[in-house]
Amino acid sequence: MEKQPTKDNKIFEKFRWTIQNFSKLDSEEVYSETFFLGGYPWRILLYPKGDDVNYLSIYLDAGDLANLPENWSRVTTFKLALINQLLPKTKTIREEGGGHQFNATEPIWGFPEFIPLGEFYDSSKGFIMNDTCIIEAEIEVDQAVCKTQVSAPAAYSESIDHTDNPSPKEISTASIDELVDFRGIGKIEKAFVPLLEEVCSWHPSLLDCQLKRSQRFREWAFTALGRVLQFLKTKKVRDFYSFSRLKSYMDRDEQVKRMKENVAALNMKTKKLKEEMIAAKLDLEIARRDLCWCRNWEVVTMEKQPTKDNKTFEKYTWTIQNFSKIDSKKLYSETFFLCGHPWRIILYPKGNNANYLSIYLDAGDLANLPKNWSRVTTFKLALINQLLPKTKTIRKETDHEFNAREPDWGYKGFITLDELSGYGFIVNDTCIIEAEICVIKSEPEVDQAVSKALVSAAAVSSEPIELTDNPLSKEISTPSIGELVEFKGLGKIEKVFVPLLEEVCSWHPSLIDCQIKRTSRFKEWAFTALGRVLHFLKTKKVKDMNESAFSDLKILCEELETCKFNLSWLEPHIQSALGMKSYIDRVEQVKRMKENVATLEKETEKLKKKLVAAVIDLEIARKDLVKAEESLEERDLDAELGYGGQ
Repeated sequence: MEKQPTKDNKIFEKFRWTIQNFSKLDSEEVYSETFFLGGYPWRILLYPKGDDVNYLSIYLDAGDLANLPENWSRVTTFKLALINQLLPKTKTIREEGGGHQFNATEPIWGFPEFIPLGEFYDSSKGFIMNDTCIIEAEIEVDQAVCKTQVSAPAAYSESIDHTDNPSPKEISTASIDELVDFRGIGKIEKAFVPLLEEVCSWHPSLLDCQLKRSQRFREWAFTALGRVLQFLKTKKVRDFYSFSRLKSYMDRDEQVKRMKENVAALNMKTKKLKEEMIAAKLDLEIARRDLCWCRNWEVVTMEKQPTKDNKTFEKYTWTIQNFSKIDSKKLYSETFFLCGHPWRIILYPKGNNANYLSIYLDAGDLANLPKNWSRVTTFKLALINQLLPKTKTIRKETDHEFNAREPDWGYKGFITLDELSGYGFIVNDTCIIEAEICVIKSEPEVDQAVSKALVSAAAVSSEPIELTDNPLSKEISTPSIGELVEFKGLGKIEKVFVPLLEEVCSWHPSLIDCQIKRTSRFKEWAFTALGRVLHFLKTKKVKDMNESAFSDLKILCEELETCKFNLSWLEPHIQSALGMKSYIDRVEQVKRMKENVATLEKETEKLKKKLVAAVIDLEIARKDLVKAEESLEERDLDAELGYGGQ
């Protein structure tokens, strides 16, 4: 609470009301504590949801109405302010109520439409910070037109009993047996005599003015004076709450103490928030490192993107960490599958005999490809600019027929090494390269013996096999018994498997030759087992390879092993499918880590906002404390009040 003069020399006294846990207020109306400004009690009345309007409503209340006499009134100029905690000097809203006469008829006055609720509750506006709202009241009371209204404190508010004694009975005085004669005036309490002797020696008129009074009146008069002198002599500053100026001093002294405690608490809160911020930043940095470690040398994204000419590109992202520590001339990515084919990216970090970064696309898995294989492919290679990925990323596109003579193709001079080390291509010692691939046409290739042949069977549904004495697992989804057809005189095979089997048998005749001498039932089991594996590889997608699918494929492969086929051509595809579970696990791990990083980033951002709000609160509290201490004259609370001597 402080005093502030205005241009017209009016003195305003200020009270600040800080409302914490604002969101938890569940009352339609909320009162501040009673405070004293201008020598009178007041309260602030707040309607958090509006006084039957869609606005925040704030009023000033005369306070302590129960103890006010009849016909009381106060002519008051006042201001109410809603403090903007982000920009207190420019965005605080202040309304003035000029010259309102508070009385029994109108004890409350203010502003029902102070600020729209939508603006008030918008956290970005700054009126509610850290779930705290601050309201100020400034009051100037016109003493000239105020009628007496504040009763004395309870200890001195009893009515006077006038039975032969004009003095209040309730005040502690000497007992009747301690009365002594005082200068022939009458009997006076013994404790008062030394005090009266002293003041009468300095002020003889005290005796002169009472000479013509009756003895009883003189006794009453000097008893009354003695009581006052004794009160002033025996009471100390800290005991003297009834005198308005000293009570005001005591109130301000208590307020300064509370302000000091508030500053200390805010200091502790700010320190704690700073510690939490450091811990949150450390957790975030660890989470980011873990995420980068998990991504290192892994597939980051693998997705399909259609182009304007209806070509569908599948994308692979290669993240290379610790780029500056690579000491080999030539670097390969891991083998990845796009458009049904294996691929690798080849990188020359110091250039392929040139002062450029060199990047190529390699057909991959060359050892297992048959003769005369080829793939007519449109592909793009991109070096990602990590600061401005949309505008500064370098992307190059070309067409090439990959075959045994030219299994790799790309760009010897992708970007100069000087540009590479420049703006945004290597960040945190990490480089990112993308490959986008669209296979237009491919000739016989080991993996095509499976994938190309399976196209015709993609839409056929499947049901479980129910063959008596069938050694194959019944739990894995396959066609029903009613769909069996003859396959090359080898026996009855499920219809959906036949196109797949015919295709692979045309490329690998040994599949049939090795089964010629087997029984009809064994051949049916063998080709059913092979059909199941081929059907599984055709119909399952990467995203389907969960624990159950992984287990099904392992069972199918174990059953297929008993059939004695030469499946060296199929083994890479089976291993790739089995490896997809590990890939999916890593993708899920990366996903969880991304979510963890995002959560930690949000928590860090919240802590930043809390810290900013705490620093603002601390600064405001310090300024208020300085003002309060400057306006508070230091006094010895144990000093006697006294009565002035001469």
